[in-house]
Amino acid sequence: MADALVADLGHYLNDDGELTHDIGPAWSIAAYLTSIVGWVTSRTDPDDILTNLHCRRRPNHTPCGGEIVALLLEGETAIVWGCPECNDAGVIYGWEDTRWDRGERMLYEGPFLDSLPQVEDEPIADPSASPFGRFPEAQGALWRAQDLVYEAAGSPSRRKREELARRALEIFPDCSDAYLILSEAHAISSDERFEYVEKAFAAAKRALGPEPFEDGVGHFWSLFETRPYMRARLDLAIELALRDRLPEAVNHCKDLLRLNPEDQQAVRYHLVLYLMILEDTKALKALFKRYPDDAAAPFLYGHALFLYRTEGPGERANHLLGEALDFNPHVPAYLLGRRKVQGAPPNVITLGADNEALAYAFEWKQLWRDTPGALKWLRGQVENGLTRVK
Repeated sequence: MADALVADLGHYLNDDGELTHDIGPAWSIAAYLTSIVGWVTSRTDPDDILTNLHCRRRPNHTPCGGEIVALLLEGETAIVWGCPECNDAGVIYGWEDTRWDRGERMLYEGPFLDSLPQVEDEPIADPSASPFGRFPEAQGALWRAQDLVYEAAGSPSRRKREELARRALEIFPDCSDAYLILSEAHAISSDERFEYVEKAFAAAKRALGPEPFEDGVGHFWSLFETRPYMRARLDLAIELALRDRLPEAVNHCKDLLRLNPEDQQAVRYHLVLYLMILEDTKALKALFKRYPDDAAAPFLYGHALFLYRTEGPGERANHLLGEALDFNPHVPAYLLGRRKVQGAPPNVITLGADNEALAYAFEWKQLWRDTPGALKWLRGQVENGLTRVK
């Protein structure tokens, strides 16, 4: 594969092992390559080669949208990656023991894929000589600030995170992720937190500019540079909802789904809750129809509750509740008060697990309580043998 990008990650790093910022457009692809390294070296399933990282190519000014596959081959020190859609591909050397090396060495043992390059070429010694022209030019100050933000996100020290966020803003005042880190500071008021989130969204809009909105709609998350904007806008929607400004929160969520229907951020789980509170039947029907196979608790239990509220405890509501109970039988214990909903919502959520049930109860328990007869209906379905409360 002659057009494959063969690169040594070390060529992009300074003496401290950080990405250098004087290589112009190469910064963008360097950040892209580190994402691939991080995924491959954290993989624990030998058959899982999809990275959830979308192709960066934009043939004819249209995002490719393919999902990158990447793997580590036995006997090799190179990571090979490629896009099955457009055949963009590359080989990464020099990734071992960098800050993006997560330590896992899960070797791929399946058949070699035609979309991936052979490990046979030497890495490019000079990053400026590589074909970076097909990637958008990086903004040096933004990327330097963003690198501090990534360091902050990985720090266990709250004080260190805030210090790095403020340094990032000194380098690039429109670093929205830095504002989001400051919004999570311990000793700030609710109003101060909201102000930081508003600043984050305003900064993200300025930094992103208009171009992604012209040709990135429908693939927004696949464009690496849009993610700070997406994060800031979702945080703003959540903060607005906490202040009972639900119509505004709904508008933000709907537009995020317009920009990125694949919804890697799980925006729809916030939206379904807000629409239920607003009793927007038409919008709820459209949302459930849009994601018909979603098995997460907010959708299965939420849909069941929606049918109960609009149709009563009939066949459709009972059937959907049965599906919800089968998929996550832990939820009723929290809704019915047999387990306490206390502390903080879990940071890690696994579909069908107890942590998902707890997270769901934190947000939905009051809606079930406020729906006349809903908890009695839930208790009856459990006791009638659809499933047992775990």
